[in-house]
Amino acid sequence: MLTMTTSTFKAHEKTQHTRLAWVVTLTAALFFFYEFIQMHIFNTINAELRATFKLDAVQLGQLFSMYFYANAICLFPVGNLLDRYSPKKLLLGAVAICTVGTYLFAAADQFAQAATGRFMVGIGASFCFLSCIRIASRWFPPKRMALVTGFVVTFAMLGGLVAQTPFALLTEFLGDWRLALYVNTSLGIVIFFSSHVVGARQTARCRSGCTS
Repeated sequence: MLTMTTSTFKAHEKTQHTRLAWVVTLTAALFFFYEFIQMHIFNTINAELRATFKLDAVQLGQLFSMYFYANAICLFPVGNLLDRYSPKKLLLGAVAICTVGTYLFAAADQFAQAATGRFMVGIGASFCFLSCIRIASRWFPPKRMALVTGFVVTFAMLGGLVAQTPFALLTEFLGDWRLALYVNTSLGIVIFFSSHVVGARQTARCRSGCTS
């Protein structure tokens, strides 16, 4: 009887751990989803940006590329940071940077401010995939990582999808690309607090073999 009770308890603990592992990982993947929205929204609002800032094709390309300049500069040091410090805390910081950058971009009335906001979004983006995989690796065994990575990347592709027709419809409905980006900023705030709440739950329930 004692053996059965112990076995049942262990099975329950394993189920609870697996459930929490998916919640933590997929909540982190929401940031990857968010970042793919930021990456692809230029496809939707490039005409509005050219009209607002009076940009030619080269200048528009420069503004768009600020995201990738930041990515290229930051990816290597971000990997080093994730090896040394808490992925949870770094992820929260990255979401905050990205959200603030999105707001600055939406509120910009000059090219330099828009470029700065876009660069900040790129800095945040350099954390998204690496931090998701780092967090997942602390919760799942290596034999499950291909499946988990597939789910994480699926979230990103959904973000890219949302940045196309749905974002275009939102912009058309609101009548202003800035208002659409303010909604986008609000989504970043929601993801930040969701990640914070799940992170607090992770800390409270984390068992041996899992570090925050």
